[in-house]
Amino acid sequence: MTTDDTPPKHGGVYSSLMTLLKRGEIDRYKIRDNSKNAPYYYRVTRNKKWTEQGYRHEFICSQLYTLFVGTGLVTRWERPQFKDLGLRPDRFMQYAGLNIYWEIDRGSETYDVIRDKIEKYLKLASRTDTKFHVIFVTRDYLINPLTGKPKQSAKSRATGIYEILHQYGFTTNQFLIAIYDWILKPPFPNVFVSAKAPQGLCLSELSGVSEAALTPALIQNPAVSEA
Repeated sequence: MTTDDTPPKHGGVYSSLMTLLKRGEIDRYKIRDNSKNAPYYYRVTRNKKWTEQGYRHEFICSQLYTLFVGTGLVTRWERPQFKDLGLRPDRFMQYAGLNIYWEIDRGSETYDVIRDKIEKYLKLASRTDTKFHVIFVTRDYLINPLTGKPKQSAKSRATGIYEILHQYGFTTNQFLIAIYDWILKPPFPNVFVSAKAPQGLCLSELSGVSEAALTPALIQNPAVSEA
């Protein structure tokens, strides 16, 4: 929802949001933006209160959810937690036969934190026979509203994470990196980089599903919902 409070054909949705807002069941927050039409972000109040970075983080998760569930190939979408490992992936997705953990990386964490996450995923892999992939999604961090330039670009952050994978000596596609803005171009071209495929690969190369099948459908899978 943007500052165009009643977009065409969405008056009923806006009215419902305002009712929930008055009841205190949701709240909303406008992200600082140098555009004239900055969006409002809505949050269920029973959940943990977010910072501005939290809203930006959850927005990316919701965009990925909409994009991939729209293919009709997602059978699970959730936010799991492995307390004994101290690991909480941003999202988990079963997609076209693949088990994928998403890590949304906006550049706010040190590279030591990234190494720690990789170690925890390796421990998770050591105790299960289920094959899975971890995708680090990078995006520009702290864009200067005056210059429009980020403190750290998504590309430089992705390069930094790739260097870490290289340091580990990985030779598989278990850990992948993708720039957020590049993912938003279905049918998901060669934007997923790994130690095995530094030139980039498609998810279809991992799943064996054709590119045509990975193109988002017009109707989302009703059996899957964003947690």
